[in-house]
Amino acid sequence: MNRRLILVGLSATGGLVTAAFLQVAVAAADISATGADTFTIGNYTFDPFTVGTTGADVEGFAPVDTLTGAPPLLELGEFTPQSFEVFDPTADADLGSVDTSETVTDLLSLVNSAFTVKDVAAADGGSASDLPTVGSVYDAFNFGGGFENVYTAIPSTTGGADTVTDTLVTPLGNVNLDSLFRGIDAAAPLNPGAAFTGLLHSGDSNIGPDAFSIGNTTFDPTLAAGGEGFDPVTPLVGAPPLLELGGGAANLGGGAVLPLATQDFNIYNLAGTEVGSIHTTEAVTALFGSTDTDFTVTSVDPLAGEAGSSALPTVGSVYDVFNISGGLENIYTAIPGVGGAADTVTDTAVTPLGVIDLDALFGNIDAIAPLDPGDAFTAGLDAASAAVTSVDPLAFLGL
Repeated sequence: MNRRLILVGLSATGGLVTAAFLQVAVAAADISATGADTFTIGNYTFDPFTVGTTGADVEGFAPVDTLTGAPPLLELGEFTPQSFEVFDPTADADLGSVDTSETVTDLLSLVNSAFTVKDVAAADGGSASDLPTVGSVYDAFNFGGGFENVYTAIPSTTGGADTVTDTLVTPLGNVNLDSLFRGIDAAAPLNPGAAFTGLLHSGDSNIGPDAFSIGNTTFDPTLAAGGEGFDPVTPLVGAPPLLELGGGAANLGGGAVLPLATQDFNIYNLAGTEVGSIHTTEAVTALFGSTDTDFTVTSVDPLAGEAGSSALPTVGSVYDVFNISGGLENIYTAIPGVGGAADTVTDTAVTPLGVIDLDALFGNIDAIAPLDPGDAFTAGLDAASAAVTSVDPLAFLGL
């Protein structure tokens, strides 16, 4: 049964979401019973709706609030509930509805929308198996001019591998890009350990297989439920297969911080002796299949006699490893200064040909220090008295 009762226009923000799916037509459709915002991906036609204040269903996308960004370059939207009526594009049949969580990315006015299926409700006489699988991810990146990238990641229902597809829609026809992106599975949680594969500890076999070394310290990740390994991290926002962000911590004000992902480590010194454990907040970024994992030490539990050990990281220390792949990794650390001293920042590129010290490039970028909004507003900016001049961008560039 179609649950939509009234038809209204989209808000301006909802229009951005619509823009992402404007060109999507990976499979042809002729659904007379659906609204103006429908789009088809694969075996399904999706018609977005939201529940109105009176309880009646309203045609269109729900607006997505901005989570963070740097306009006009980039805006990232927070996860927002979005419902869809789902149709069979070939049989003109209403299959039921799905509830999803949706996020929107605006990159230089190019809009990407991604939604993940959270729940399904079959139409009268139908079955949940007729609808998209719970956990399925659908993503559309609208480049404009009839060019669109459509990505899907469908969880396996039999325990096998998830099914990942990627199609470039163009005015001249569709291009299958599965071979490029099938290894990027947005239906799976982010794996923090993927960042450290080039740094794995190869010494004492008593240290776990996921242990890695940075400087003179070996970190052995432990699961929250007990045992060896990294806890997976749920994506927070993203535009798969390009980008997924998960974890981090939210500042609730008044000094309160909400960790969105945490990770504990057992700590070993150069001799392979355990000296204690640490608790951290963790953030994970997947960029075109490469993984960056960042963790900040929030507390330390030294073993007896190791309270002053230099092998124990200092509370507040930031460690970041970006596994670029092919044996290339970037290792960044920021260690708090003691007694008012400056923080110590290091950056090292690990390559198949050796290690490169990049401190001169990144030594002034201190991830421990809070971001200073005032840095954007230099003394040369006087908005109150400066005359505003209109410039033709093309003429400015000599075009």
